[in-house]
Formats: sequence, structure tokens, C-alpha cells
Amino acid sequence: MAAASSREYQPEWLARNGHPYESLNRKSVKMNKTKLEDKLKELDEKIAEVNKRMPAHSAKPPIMTELFELEDERDAVLKQLEVLKKKKIGN
Repeated sequence: MAAASSREYQPEWLARNGHPYESLNRKSVKMNKTKLEDKLKELDEKIAEVNKRMPAHSAKPPIMTELFELEDERDAVLKQLEVLKKKKIGN
């Protein structure tokens, strides 16, 4: 069995747009950091909206799946922002 590429497990938006810190250009990294922060804000808003639609009891699987996917995507964005901060890029 062939080993799966790590790209297969990335969120769809990341696979579509590429890694936010691929470029070594500082200006580009700052722009990517801004895009990540914007994406994080957008995801938080979507998560809040899904939580509002969630019933108090007996949540339906499609709603839970949507929530889990959004939370996974948010976690990936947070991890990438943390990497940028550790490298002190874009500050």
C-alpha cells in the first residue's frame, strides 16, 4: 500500500490556496498572515452560526459534521498562525 501524501489531509481551502508561508518574501508573508487572520475570523463566525442552529437535544449528524469540519479548519489556521509567530515572520 502506498503511503498517502500529507497534502491529502489538509483542509480543502489550504489545498486550494497552498501553504500561507511558502514564500520567503516578508511582504508576502505579512499578507498571508493577514489572510489567515481573516480566515480565522470568518471561521469563528461560521462556527457561531452553526451553534445557533444546533438544537439543545438530539443534534442531527449533518450539523455535527459541519461543526467538526469548521473546527478542524479553524485549528489548522491557528496552527499555521502559531508557526508564523514562532518564526517571527510577519510581525
